[in-house]
Amino acid sequence: MAATALEHNVLPELRSAGHDDHACGVLLSELIVGAGQRRGDRPHEIVIDGGEGNQASIRFNKGGVKEIWVPAPLKQRLAEIIECAGRKLARKVISTTLLGYRPLDKYYRVDDWVQLRPVETVVFDQTMLPALLGVPDGRPHPFVLEVAYASTPELPLFEAHRSMVALDEAKLLVSAFLDLPVHQNVSTFAWALMPEYRTALVRCTTPHLENPPDQEFSDVGGLQPLPPTAEATYFNRLGVGVSTFEVPDMSVLRTRYHALALDDKRRFLRACANLWDSGDAASHDGKRLVSSISAIEALLPEGEKCSTCRAHIGIAKRFKAFVRRFVPTSHEGVLKVYDALYSSRSVIAHGSWHDIVDQPMFGLRIRDGFTERLAAWNAAKAGAVGWLNVGGNSTAWWDD
Repeated sequence: MAATALEHNVLPELRSAGHDDHACGVLLSELIVGAGQRRGDRPHEIVIDGGEGNQASIRFNKGGVKEIWVPAPLKQRLAEIIECAGRKLARKVISTTLLGYRPLDKYYRVDDWVQLRPVETVVFDQTMLPALLGVPDGRPHPFVLEVAYASTPELPLFEAHRSMVALDEAKLLVSAFLDLPVHQNVSTFAWALMPEYRTALVRCTTPHLENPPDQEFSDVGGLQPLPPTAEATYFNRLGVGVSTFEVPDMSVLRTRYHALALDDKRRFLRACANLWDSGDAASHDGKRLVSSISAIEALLPEGEKCSTCRAHIGIAKRFKAFVRRFVPTSHEGVLKVYDALYSSRSVIAHGSWHDIVDQPMFGLRIRDGFTERLAAWNAAKAGAVGWLNVGGNSTAWWDD
């Protein structure tokens, strides 16, 4: 059997069309009929293999995909798809429901990207409690996130991938830009205490699958638009003393995100993902603190590595430098709290502390996990936006 002639590196064309590593893989998997993925003969190679004459070789390194080699017929097919998409790309809108801690009664829209709006059903509280036990952030309030994405109906697998990635990316960015923790109910079913002391199994929201994609953002009817708050004011106070749902100018923040170099864009989205994890109301304070610190770690320059174990050296020092550079405060007491956060994270991450075991609900208050967790969240939120605003690590802020 003759080997497939992989003559053309098509990665530059795919990159110019805006496709990241995973989008490239999904697109090739759809175009190569009957394809499966396997490890190639070269180090750091994945082959998408549809049989003789129908293959693609994806070669990568630590930074991601560096080359994609395909035969001439596949190169031609990709060129046709890219050229067609360049002429006109249909738009669709997918939606999901998120939970925050202030009610949203207006709508906020960034054209060609997202719309935030109240849910379209009546929301009422049947807990009969002044506050939810075990949820110190307060009552969760649902709101709808609608996301526009480029549709490719002739490529259904690629279409599904694009819709999910667009929704996940928007969910992470929006939650990072907002001044309150955001989370999502990912359970399919739950037991609920109903009126008259009845217990019922109820269906919960299903992320990504609540509504079929539409062509446009939903009609906001008589809702008033939500004007953005000035960025300096918004991120300096980060929700302190605020009782209403507020937003910054997400259009400007998103533009800065897309202006980042590819590696920095991945770093920032990882930070956003860790911030998302830190908003999980079902997690204990220690886990949420670690997630917030991980959000900052995602943005730190790599620095030196130990020649023996290859672990990073001086990461606590770089963490403190990051906080000093990007988290706006001059209060010495607050700075001391921030400086201690990395040690708290290490104790938890390395297994020397767990809230359930070492600090039960009615036991001794050895550590103020709630305050530590809020401080870590504040540092991560303000720090991530500050890092974004200077253009990421490509600006060499570490050498300032």
